[in-house]
Amino acid sequence: MSCEDDKGTVARGALAVELLDISKSFSSVLANKNITLGLRSGEIHALLGENGAGKSTLISILAGLQQPDSGSIRVGGR
Repeated sequence: MSCEDDKGTVARGALAVELLDISKSFSSVLANKNITLGLRSGEIHALLGENGAGKSTLISILAGLQQPDSGSIRVGGR
């Protein structure tokens, strides 16, 4: 989470979600390879890419609908 102090300085909070070296494949198709990403509360992000680039797979992993083949996910530092 971000907040401003009385001088307008923005302080950033700890990572809310962290993906560490995430990979996912379906048969011989590699959907995501070695993705490392940190997201903080209050931030806005966009996930862009061509058709078949693995965007939906990554969101499914973040939502807990799919498990990555390798790597780890931390939520709230755990």
